[in-house]
Amino acid sequence: MGSNFIEKYFFILFSIIPISITAGPLISLVNVIIIDISFLIYAFYLKEWSWLKDKRIQLLLLLCFYLIFNSFTSIEFSNSFFRNFGFARFVIFFVAFNYFFLKFSNFNKILIVWSVVLVLVVLDIYYEAINGTNILGYGYNDRIYSFFNKPIAASYVLAFYLLINGFLIEFFGKKNNIKYIIIAFSIICLASIFLTGERSNTIKAILAFIIFFSFIDNFSFKEKFISSILITLIFF
Repeated sequence: MGSNFIEKYFFILFSIIPISITAGPLISLVNVIIIDISFLIYAFYLKEWSWLKDKRIQLLLLLCFYLIFNSFTSIEFSNSFFRNFGFARFVIFFVAFNYFFLKFSNFNKILIVWSVVLVLVVLDIYYEAINGTNILGYGYNDRIYSFFNKPIAASYVLAFYLLINGFLIEFFGKKNNIKYIIIAFSIICLASIFLTGERSNTIKAILAFIIFFSFIDNFSFKEKFISSILITLIFF
């Protein structure tokens, strides 16, 4: 298998993750499973096990084995086993993404694709909040669904926006103007979560924002403090 083919193959699979989630849980599950199986085949074929030296991965694998072993002592074996065994697919997914992100320099462009999809979802949330239907013309009376057929728009934005923020800060955060654009982007994402009516996700998003920015070196203490206080006051 050529290195160029492998890079393009996994680049496509990881790039469509956000799109597969919007398409439905079955599509996203198939996407993740294909990535997992493909990565394991790649590792066995090339005998590439260097990623096992990473202590974070060792801890995750240890947790997987513990959960699977714990299933055998559970009263409801079948439910417990499949739930715990299912956790393994996310561990392998993380391992694969981490491995290829470090191996191929162009893999950071995946986050650009994820950013575009996230922006589309956020804009659609605002559109539905104003017009009562999403861009495709579908709408629900109880809350904002965006492109989804159930109320997961808030958790979707929450899952991706901090990851995208980390990417933006890593590559553009040293420029003062870009720093404030990143903060504005965070506020826009937080406001979209608030508009969905998901109170729990709104609180989690605000807390996650405060914790995330408290560990970022690109912002001064004053910038972190003012941003956190303003955002908290605005939403509460």
